[in-house]
Amino acid sequence: MTKRFAALFLAAAMAVCTLTGCGGGGNDSETSGASETAAVSGREDKDTLNVVMASDAASMDAADTIDVYSQMVYGNILETLVKLDENGEVVPNLAEYEMLDDVTYQFKIKEGVKFHNGEELKASDVAFTIQRGCESPVLNYLYSEVDPATIEVVDDYTVKFSLKNPSAPFLVNMTCNPAGIVSEKAVTEAGDSYNMNPVGTGPYKFVSWQQGTEIRLEAFEDYHGEPAKIKNVVIRPIPEGANRTIELESGGADIVCDIPTTDISRVEADANLQLESIVSYATTFLGFNCEAEPFDDVRVRQAVCYALDYAGITQSIMQGYAEPATTPVSSELLFHDETVEHIPYDPEKAKELLAEAGYPDGFEMTITCDERKERNDIAVIAQSQLAEVGITVNIEPLEWAAFLDKVYAGETQSYVLGWSSAVPDPDMVCYSCFHSSMIGNGNNNVSRINDPKIDELLDKGRTSFDTATREEAYSEFYHYLAEVVPWDMMWVDSKYVGLAGDVEGFVMDPMGSYRFATVSFQ
Repeated sequence: MTKRFAALFLAAAMAVCTLTGCGGGGNDSETSGASETAAVSGREDKDTLNVVMASDAASMDAADTIDVYSQMVYGNILETLVKLDENGEVVPNLAEYEMLDDVTYQFKIKEGVKFHNGEELKASDVAFTIQRGCESPVLNYLYSEVDPATIEVVDDYTVKFSLKNPSAPFLVNMTCNPAGIVSEKAVTEAGDSYNMNPVGTGPYKFVSWQQGTEIRLEAFEDYHGEPAKIKNVVIRPIPEGANRTIELESGGADIVCDIPTTDISRVEADANLQLESIVSYATTFLGFNCEAEPFDDVRVRQAVCYALDYAGITQSIMQGYAEPATTPVSSELLFHDETVEHIPYDPEKAKELLAEAGYPDGFEMTITCDERKERNDIAVIAQSQLAEVGITVNIEPLEWAAFLDKVYAGETQSYVLGWSSAVPDPDMVCYSCFHSSMIGNGNNNVSRINDPKIDELLDKGRTSFDTATREEAYSEFYHYLAEVVPWDMMWVDSKYVGLAGDVEGFVMDPMGSYRFATVSFQ
């Protein structure tokens, strides 16, 4: 059931400040089948919630990865200082907050909060988490404006720090899962193995992880808030979409994330099942490595866009369950601009641009993708359509973690990916994915576009607290991006989740990173 956070969030966002965005996607590779995975865990009893997602987590440590599947796990284990309420307003979570001036933030930590290792949450843990975020390339998009030298533990329950520049989206960025507070003692003691042994303050604590098979969580008895309603959660990856649906139908799962488009009507028609949906904060696209030949030439990138019928591709693959995209942000986000136009389908124009760029006979290229079916389908259709303008496409499908490694290392020519914001503000997508400071070293500008005009507009959108100024900056940015096309946009994702008939209290999330503490059985 869709909640349009963007409209509700507008007043609060401008009154406080805002945003975050997290890369997402998953893989739909073949698996041995639902019956075999059901034998591994299955529905155990009413004390256990069985959840299926499309891919395994990559890490339990937010400082290692921000992919949506990892967040679905550690988002139930960690908690943030502040959160968004159901109206999209920033409210206290682990701490009360105060802006002392345009760049200085002070947080008063809630007393008596326990980590899963029994230690009490202190300001030193918050300072440690923020310092760690400043040092993590993966979290640079969240903490790049924090001045580490200013992080100060005022007392046991108060921490204060300053930003290098004013940042309208900063406070809302602090509501997303990767900003979750970790235990300094747990991280220090675990060392390199912390990514397999997360410790937070959340309603669920980590129990075990058999990679590729299952992750087990257990309700935390000393949780400071409303306790989780179901004692155990078992999360299993089933990459192949049809097998996920079968697992739901057979009773092997209570919650199945990412119901494939081919099965939506089937789940919807089953009186024993429930189907929940929401227009997400995510977009799917064909990305170009702007540092790699021939895509370092904007004319080549434009030619590929002219050669691809993006609206037709969206309709063919998503069967009406997704809307074509023209900007890198979902239509649900603040400052989305509906006047931006996608490069139209025009193969003859593509040939002209290729000739101008020195490729009258085309060239050979590789599209790298993970094993998710929809993304493979984009690559296959692109292979066919680009052949019509003389471009030979090789498709390189990789397992999810290997795919991410290659894309982030800048070792691809082009790739199919999805990107999601965790909050309604566009900064998390726009700054994170297109600002030149976010190139390399594990940062999220994997298109590796370096453009002074983009930087200027994104800096303007980030540093101003004036709504009209921000809206103007992002509008100009979207129109300019449609010309230089580091991404060929395909569609705005919708999320579909299947539930067993006796499940209640599940809340959809436009990012697709779900919480389970409110879920119960009827």
